[in-house]
Amino acid sequence: MNRIYSLLIFLLALGFGAKAQNSVHVQVYVVDMNNQPVPFWHVYFNAYGDQNFNINNILGTNGTGVIDTMFSYPSGLNDLLIFVSTRGCDGSWAGVGDTLFNPSGTYTYQDTLVINCPDTANCSLNFTHSSSSSQPATVSFSPSGQGPSGAVGSGWSVDFGDGTSQVVYTAPFTHTYSQPGQYQVCMSTTYSDTILGITYCTVTHCDSVVISSLTPTYNCNASINASPSPNSSNPYRAWIQYQTSYSSIPLGGTLTRTIDFGDGSTINASAGAGFYHSYASPGVYFPSVSVVLKDSLNNIVCSSYDMDSIYFAPPAAVSCSAQLNVTQNTNTYLSVNATATGSTVQNLPSGGYVRMYYDFGNGYGGPSTPTANRFYQYSQPGLYYVCLKQVAFDANNDTLCISYDCDSINVIVPYNCNASFTVDTANSGNGTVYLWNNSSWDSSAANVYQWWDFGDGDTLGGAFPTHTYSGPGTYVVCLFLYTYGPAGVCQSSFCDTLTVDSAGNVVFKNGSFILVVRDPATIGVDESKVETMSIYPNPADDFIMVEGAASGELKWQLIDMKGVPVSQSTEYMNGGDLRIDVSGFAKGLYILRLENGSSVEHHKVKLER
Repeated sequence: MNRIYSLLIFLLALGFGAKAQNSVHVQVYVVDMNNQPVPFWHVYFNAYGDQNFNINNILGTNGTGVIDTMFSYPSGLNDLLIFVSTRGCDGSWAGVGDTLFNPSGTYTYQDTLVINCPDTANCSLNFTHSSSSSQPATVSFSPSGQGPSGAVGSGWSVDFGDGTSQVVYTAPFTHTYSQPGQYQVCMSTTYSDTILGITYCTVTHCDSVVISSLTPTYNCNASINASPSPNSSNPYRAWIQYQTSYSSIPLGGTLTRTIDFGDGSTINASAGAGFYHSYASPGVYFPSVSVVLKDSLNNIVCSSYDMDSIYFAPPAAVSCSAQLNVTQNTNTYLSVNATATGSTVQNLPSGGYVRMYYDFGNGYGGPSTPTANRFYQYSQPGLYYVCLKQVAFDANNDTLCISYDCDSINVIVPYNCNASFTVDTANSGNGTVYLWNNSSWDSSAANVYQWWDFGDGDTLGGAFPTHTYSGPGTYVVCLFLYTYGPAGVCQSSFCDTLTVDSAGNVVFKNGSFILVVRDPATIGVDESKVETMSIYPNPADDFIMVEGAASGELKWQLIDMKGVPVSQSTEYMNGGDLRIDVSGFAKGLYILRLENGSSVEHHKVKLER
């Protein structure tokens, strides 16, 4: 079954003035016994003639089972033989071909090649091959394929293309070539039923192997990355990550992988890892990783090196600022609150800490404390100077900074005393001014001291002194009160401006005058020299009754101990008693001034509630 067509392009060549080309287009259809295409099947293609013309090649069918190729031949051949052959699944040969006599021009050769493969669709064979850079002449083969269901392969019969062949039963397997070049490797296997003794098929697969060089090459690589990763125990800790790789170690050779941290320390590396490394101080470091391969003669056949940089800034300067404020604690006797919450420490390093040391001004400081505030109780009142010492330490207990601050506190007894006096405007006159000493203090005070500054350069101690001024003028009179007892110390003072004239006004135009300080508790009815009128009840609550007033006009004034009239009125008496309402006034001592005709009387009144 063959068809060779002469395309008679000779006339066309004459028509176009072109020279005919000598070529043959070959199309061979490879089918099995069931007339089904056999795809990807290897065949031998031969074309030869006289003049030593010869073509030998191994071709493969395409996906539709067709060999499709074209070749050129020289002019002047007497004959040209074309032959295509291959083995069937049972190993038998099959082939097709034809001969051209005195060929000239272009031809197409088409034919069908039937091979003995009744179960070709269920039989397949393929293989892959690879070599390493360190052993480029040694090729590893890995066959794969399948046969009919239940069939067993017989191993692989391999023609390595270099004149050697081998039957192997385990895969993958290797073969070493002695010279560079291109080799056609064909591998066959037979699938059979060993129990029934039936051979189903024998399949063959061929492929080319290229050996470029017999000299091995080696590859290696190293990479590293470093970044700061400080923690509480070491501010100069780094996170190191690295990777190393290599193709293979030369026979009898060595592999060396090293990490240099850039601080004088090194370690042996592995394929790759991530870990922490602590540096001792701030600065710039250059960690690196290297891979070195050496052969058996200690020659370096591959090396790789990578480096990274890492910077640790020096710590900022640590600064301390102590701020102390001391106040008396009103809830506890003779105690103070020392507050230092405004104290600060700038740039305290990780692991550092602060301690406060107090000196309370009486020889006692107490233990150091990490807290800013302290409570302290003194044994006695007085003026104290309290000082705070603030110290910052690093994690190794070394001092980083110190700051001081002090405050003063006058620790006093927490009770009241009050210095006070008032001018007796009712009884002052004729060159004499009377003052009421109204001072008060805690009854537990065992010692009470009072002294006066009369405003003219003279001072005098005592509660009720008498002082003579040399002339008229304006004087600032001050009373100072000091008490001391089991509860402690209390101080108070009071001042007022004073002048008096002969008519009872607070100005003396000329001449001297006398100041007399009196005790309000010693003034009674008899001292007022009342001759006609009397008052009751005394002490009073809501009202005061005045009896014994003569008929006619009666003027009265109720004066407090500051000499200020708080109430007054004029009544017309015609016998009977006068009732004065005092329910609206605060309790305390008052002077009731009564003027009835030519009689003027003063009565001390005590209001109680």
